Amino acid sequence: SKADYFSTVQRELRPHMRRIVTDWMLEVCEDQEAGPEVFLLAIHYLDTFLSTTTIRKSQFQLVAATCLLLASKFSAVVAISALQLVLYTDHSVTVEELVQWEQQVLNSLQWQLSTPTSNSFLEQLVARLPSLASLPAPHLARLQDHARTLTTIASTEYSLLLAPRSIMAGAALTAAHSGLGLPASDILATQVAELLGCPRDQVVRATTALVKIDLPNSQTNMTA
Repeated sequence: SKADYFSTVQRELRPHMRRIVTDWMLEVCEDQEAGPEVFLLAIHYLDTFLSTTTIRKSQFQLVAATCLLLASKFSAVVAISALQLVLYTDHSVTVEELVQWEQQVLNSLQWQLSTPTSNSFLEQLVARLPSLASLPAPHLARLQDHARTLTTIASTEYSLLLAPRSIMAGAALTAAHSGLGLPASDILATQVAELLGCPRDQVVRATTALVKIDLPNSQTNMTA
C-alpha cells in the first residue's frame, strides 16, 4: 500500500522530483498513445515500489521507466518496448537494467499488476450516478474526457498521493461538472458521496484540491 514515502522510506528523493518524473512518464504515454490507463497503472506501481524500497536519486527515472514497461505490457494493446524507453531516457538506462528492475518492481507489487485505477472508478460512477443519466451523449462524453484529464493531473500531484482513487474519481467528476458549467454540481457531490459510502465533505475537499490544480482552459462552458 502507498505511504508518505518521502518522509519514511526515501532519503534522497523529494516531492518535486516525483513531479518531474511523472511528467516525463506522461509525455512518454502521450507520445506512444498508450492511453491514460497505462499511465495511471505505472504511477500506482511507482508509488507502491517507492513505499517499500529505498532507491538513489539517480535511479528514479530507471524505476519510472520500469513501471511504464510493466504497465504497458499489462494494459496496452501495443506495449512500449524496453528499447523505446531507453531512447526516451536519452540512453541513461539500459535494456539490461530495465529487465533486472522489472523483477524487483514485480516483487514489491507481489505480482499484483491488476488494480482499479481512478479511471475505472470513474466509469463505474458515470454508469450509476442519477444526475448524469439525463445528460445528452455529447455532454457526457465531454464531461468524462475532462474528468479523465483531471484524474491524470491528480496522479502527478504528490499532495494527493494518499487520497483514495475512488474519491479522486468522484472529485474529478464533480470538478469537471462544475468547470463545464453544468447545473447542480452540489447535488452531484452528494450523490457521489452516497454511492461511495463516504462523507460528502471528503468529496468536496478533494474536488476543491483538484480545482486548484486544474488546467487553465478548463472553464469552458458546455453551452458555448
